[in-house]
Amino acid sequence: MSTLLWIGLTVIAYIVAYRLDRRFKCGFLSPMFVGSAIVMALLLATRTDSKVYAPTRDIIDELLGPAMIALAIPLYNNRQTLRCHLPTIAISLVVGSVSTMAVAIWLGQAFGFSQSVSEAIGLKSVTAPVAIAIATQLGANTGIAALAVFLTARIGDLAGPAILTLGRVSHPFARGLAMGCISTAGGVARISKEGDLPAAVGGVAVSVTALAISLVAGILVPCIMEFGAVAQRILVLAAAHV
Repeated sequence: MSTLLWIGLTVIAYIVAYRLDRRFKCGFLSPMFVGSAIVMALLLATRTDSKVYAPTRDIIDELLGPAMIALAIPLYNNRQTLRCHLPTIAISLVVGSVSTMAVAIWLGQAFGFSQSVSEAIGLKSVTAPVAIAIATQLGANTGIAALAVFLTARIGDLAGPAILTLGRVSHPFARGLAMGCISTAGGVARISKEGDLPAAVGGVAVSVTALAISLVAGILVPCIMEFGAVAQRILVLAAAHV
C-alpha cells in the first residue's frame, strides 16, 4: 500500500476511535489507544511490514509539532495562575520526577534487570526523543527507553484520570501537573479534555521535566543506581542474619 493510503487509513482509524470515545465516555476507549490498535490490526491483517508504514509515521510525527505548539494557547490564557504557583510547580516537579525515576530504576534492579535496562526504564517520564538521547549518553538501552516512554504515556492516557480520581486528586491544577510530570504528552492530551488549566499546567510539566532530567540525568541516574545496589546488599545481609 502507498504512504498516502496509509495516511488516510490512519486518519480514519483516529476518527472512528474519537467517535467511540465521545459516544461511550470510557477512559479505556482513548482515541490514541484505540486508533493505534486499529492501525496495528490493519498492518497485521495486510501483512504489512513496519518499514512500509515508517514514512506514514514520519509524516504524522511532523504534524504533531503544531499540535504540541497549540498547547501554548491554554498556557497563555492561564499565565497569571501559573505565575502565582511557580514555587509549587517547581517543588512538585522535582519531587515527582526524581521519585518516579528512582522507583522505576529500583524496580528494574529488584527484578534483576541489567544496568542498561534499569537505567532505560527510569527515563519513562520524559518524551521519547529526550529519553533516547539520554539513554545514548548513559549507555542505556535506547529501545527499552523508547518503549518505556510509550507504555507510560499509554497507561497515563488510559487510566491516569481514573487513578487521580481514585486518589481523590480533584483540583484541575494538581491533575494537570501530575499527568504532565508522569505521563508526558499522552497524559497531557487526555487531561486537556478536562479544561484549559490542566492542559496548561500539564504542558509546562512535560517541558520542564524533560529539560531538567536531560540536564541532571548524567549525575542523577548513576547515584540512584548506586543507592539501589547498596540497599539491595543491605537487604541481602539482613535477610541472611534473620
